[in-house]
Amino acid sequence: NIPHLRNTFFTGREKILEKLHNALNSTNKAALTQTINGLGGIGKTQLAVEYIFRYETKYKIIWWENI
Repeated sequence: NIPHLRNTFFTGREKILEKLHNALNSTNKAALTQTINGLGGIGKTQLAVEYIFRYETKYKIIWWENI
């Protein structure tokens, strides 16, 4: 249900992707959420899309919500 295709030109941001992955994979059994914030046009959506495509096999369900 991801409304975006993977950006084949996505590069960099390895540290941010790793930090996000570590935060979402703690040993805590509670539901976990993370927020990506910043100015418009800096790549928040592309970061989220790249994370999903890199780690989709680690999750049973991925929900994309447009708010």
